Amino acid sequence: SPDAFEGKSNENETGTDNGGDCVVNNKVNNEMLVFKGGKCKKGKFVGRISVKSNFKLEFTLVIHGKTSDKWENILHIGHTNSERSPGIWLFPKQYKLHVRLGDTSDANKGYDPNMELETNKKYLIKLESIKGSVKLSINNKVKQFADDVVHTTRYLAPVYVADPWHDAANATVSDLEVTSW
Repeated sequence: SPDAFEGKSNENETGTDNGGDCVVNNKVNNEMLVFKGGKCKKGKFVGRISVKSNFKLEFTLVIHGKTSDKWENILHIGHTNSERSPGIWLFPKQYKLHVRLGDTSDANKGYDPNMELETNKKYLIKLESIKGSVKLSINNKVKQFADDVVHTTRYLAPVYVADPWHDAANATVSDLEVTSW
């Protein structure tokens, strides 16, 4: 369960309820979560991280196909469905990313790239918020950018590789790394 994994300052932990493939390094001014990878599965909890005013999230994504006509979740950081720090889905009936990052003016602020992804192809997904600028890149090409953003910070938010509130995407997430400072 998500409550079985708690981050602690100045210690390294290896997750146990996720097969031991997650490492969380928490330090006083810098936090990091690393997940080696696996297929998205509804409610797959991989660790916790405090999302501070600056963060970087990076992972490799391979979409295998569609299993649902509904929203399919890939990754979600937040205690509830409405906490999106961020949340990343596939649109219903499409291979387009739906990227959301809650901020102080919009809990569901969108950073959707205007592109259709292909199945069985690797994509490097990066989302970062540094000094008030949010940038979404796919394969090192900037797809969305916004300035003057104050995103919502979170304390020890659960990280899911497919959240418990939506169908899981038929996809694999690998080399997930989240750093926050």
